[in-house]
Amino acid sequence: MPYDAAKDLPAYQELWRLVQGAKRVTLVFARQEREKILEIEREIDRLVRVVDDFYAPLPLPEGTAFLRVDTGSRKQGPSETLLCDFQGNCP
Repeated sequence: MPYDAAKDLPAYQELWRLVQGAKRVTLVFARQEREKILEIEREIDRLVRVVDDFYAPLPLPEGTAFLRVDTGSRKQGPSETLLCDFQGNCP
């Protein structure tokens, strides 16, 4: 399943819910921990921006085309080999 942004990832969604819950708790209990929770929230936001900026498409001039040249010498990397071993349906 493709994700449009880092914030769409299930792991991010779960982490975000935990941070928001911790923020609510620090309104009543453990108020001395609130600043730490807010710092974690800011750091998560910063990391999301870094990831999204890294994966953002490059701005290309109009008329740019990509060509795929098949040299016939493609090798599987370790991730593909592991996935093939797991799925058992690779060539």
